[in-house]
Amino acid sequence: MISITDWAQNKTRMVYDTSYDDRGYVTREIDAEGTIADRIYEKNNWVKSETVISDRSAFLRRRS
Repeated sequence: MISITDWAQNKTRMVYDTSYDDRGYVTREIDAEGTIADRIYEKNNWVKSETVISDRSAFLRRRS
């Protein structure tokens, strides 16, 4: 978690998290706006599928 305080002492907290598989590839990524990206890889390390969920717009995108 990242916390930023502006000149008026307003605090903003941001969460950024990343998970990796045993080969070092990103399998889950959560950005500061709460968007979640889950990835599945093929044996040749290409992205087989990606699911993106955005809290802000209830947006779901899948790519296979």
